[in-house]
Amino acid sequence: MPAAPYKIIREQVNATGTELINIYCRYGGNFFVFSYPKDGTKNFTLIDTGDMRQAANLPAILTESGVNPANIERVIITHSHPDHYGLAHLIVKNAQTKILVHAGFKSIVDTERTEFERNWLGLFNPHELKKLNVEYLSPQNDLGYLDIGGLKFRRITLPRQIGQVGKLEIFAVPESPETHTHDQVIVLYSVRDYTRPYAPVPQGYRPSDEMVFSGDLWLMRGPIFDRKVKSFSFYFRRTFFRFRRLFQGKGFTNYPVMEQDLAVKEALKGFFSLVKVKPGHGEEFLGSRILPLGLPADRDLFNMLGINVNADGLPNNTAQDDKLKNLLEQAYQGFKRELEFWQKQGYTRDEIAGFLVRIYNEQTGGGKAVVVDRKQRRERMKSTLIRLQNDITVTPEMRNLALLALGKLPS
Repeated sequence: MPAAPYKIIREQVNATGTELINIYCRYGGNFFVFSYPKDGTKNFTLIDTGDMRQAANLPAILTESGVNPANIERVIITHSHPDHYGLAHLIVKNAQTKILVHAGFKSIVDTERTEFERNWLGLFNPHELKKLNVEYLSPQNDLGYLDIGGLKFRRITLPRQIGQVGKLEIFAVPESPETHTHDQVIVLYSVRDYTRPYAPVPQGYRPSDEMVFSGDLWLMRGPIFDRKVKSFSFYFRRTFFRFRRLFQGKGFTNYPVMEQDLAVKEALKGFFSLVKVKPGHGEEFLGSRILPLGLPADRDLFNMLGINVNADGLPNNTAQDDKLKNLLEQAYQGFKRELEFWQKQGYTRDEIAGFLVRIYNEQTGGGKAVVVDRKQRRERMKSTLIRLQNDITVTPEMRNLALLALGKLPS
């Protein structure tokens, strides 16, 4: 049976009527819709708008999700790849709707596709966005920034209220020669102000209620290749077009596609205690600093020591055994501290065990090296919990938590 082209999952964000509609797409980028009451009507804020390959499904998506395009208050685009902004001109019907993008997006919008690109290749013309109310937002301002591991994620606009409680923050990804696009942003939904780290936390705050919309910066898995003939034709034509440009001396592609800045990505992964990650591709996963802090893979440990690893992820020398043991001990202590932090946040034993099981189950897939790393993290979680349940230096509550989590993990 063929896979559905999209899946819609609704979730209540808070008790004041704010809802998030997750639209997960099999091909092209995901997009997300906040729905909330405002001035007696239901308004919407979109984050990304999906791919033109979903154009035929768009009426059904809007109907099933209950989105009235006339009531869309704003659209936020995470970056300038067409699988993330392609449907914007079809969705936005109200001339007052703001399209919020990084200032670096302007050079893409000013691009005019040739007739060959549009007709034969079916490529979307970003020039269409000029007809919309696009607001270009620069990170070169004094609106504050989010410090993550010493890297500055600068606000590109003031926080935008969503319903009665939460706010959306839009942060520019720090500039780097190695980044997916030079106009990439992340969007953070929270009730707290992260640019004021010492400000009082609002009553009832729970870290796991926060959401980060990461575009293509933080993914559990990359884009899905749909093996249907229609999709194969699309990729064939796109590849042909890129080689055609290369032979014409114009470069391999007509928009910048680079590797992610690993320093930025790793900083982001190690920042949040618990956060729901809404990625540009694939379904939601739970982000937690307990992974890099308390469950490092062998390759992570070797990299910390400056030891080269071979293709199988094994060290090329074993002279650092004592240092590796010290790092593993630090990871164990870090794992305990994180669980203690979750307890202080008011999470119950069952909730914490549920977080651990979810993190364990989500450590699958990826390329060859990543598969190995994730398998090792799963194994390390089991061994860490076994040690914890027998650790007489911790509280009985902590030992019981470890026992409960172990009982819930797949055998």
